[in-house]
Amino acid sequence: MDFASLTADENRWLGTHYTSGRAGSPIRHVVVHYMGGDLDGAGCYGVWQTRPASAHYAVASTGRITQLVRDRDMAWHCGNKAENRRSIGIEHANRGGNPGYLTDACMASGSHLVAALCACYGLGRPAWGRNLFGHSDFASTDCPGPLRVGMPQHDRYVRMCQQWYDYMTGAGSAPGSEDDLPTPNDVWAFTNDGQQDDTAPGSAWTNLIDIDRVVNAIRQTIGGDDTHTVLANVVDTNLRIQELQATISAQAEAIRTLASAQGADPEAVAKAVSDAVAAKLAEIRLEVTTS
Repeated sequence: MDFASLTADENRWLGTHYTSGRAGSPIRHVVVHYMGGDLDGAGCYGVWQTRPASAHYAVASTGRITQLVRDRDMAWHCGNKAENRRSIGIEHANRGGNPGYLTDACMASGSHLVAALCACYGLGRPAWGRNLFGHSDFASTDCPGPLRVGMPQHDRYVRMCQQWYDYMTGAGSAPGSEDDLPTPNDVWAFTNDGQQDDTAPGSAWTNLIDIDRVVNAIRQTIGGDDTHTVLANVVDTNLRIQELQATISAQAEAIRTLASAQGADPEAVAKAVSDAVAAKLAEIRLEVTTS
């Protein structure tokens, strides 16, 4: 997409389910949505042929942007006519689980589009609650999923919108590799239900969230009963062995002292005890099962 001129990668103009013009209302803000599925512009176009809804732009998981309603017209995206008249709606493709994560490419293109719209229409630097909102700010809905306040990708998305705006207005550089690093909110809000398998292998974000998954996979592989995992039992056994080794050493020293007091050869007695212990240990068969 040419963000400077707001020329989308493709146009698929809807012939229904939007309103021509804005009834004199100026554009005041941008409203972001998520699709509830991994759709592209063609997919959204098909859905909105029969569903009484629409948005101005659709951002695919690949980052490709399709425009379906002209900026000068009113899309039906907020569930609120007054808000529809003064806003531009952007749909984002999402993948897997709940709340349904956005790919890095979708995040980058979507945030760049927000910045471009804010710059074009004089809305100012993107700020949530001022010129940038989510669908849930105007209707009872989970949309925009992971972009809602407090959700995993919200902080990063807003930060990228601001960085793109700074870049486009000459006040800063474009978002760089540091945006692969999760914010504290990204980390704490993460749950195992939202695995971002679509992020680039080896990125800081992927490595971080993989820790939880890998640990769970290890636990499932080694198994255990309803109370203890085999891993926990092995650790506990190791501790008990160390305790027994310390006890045996102390007892051996006590035997040496007692043998000396009784006039016997302490080393011979200690060796006899050691040989007896070794013989018993040789008879023990240790089995570890995961059933």
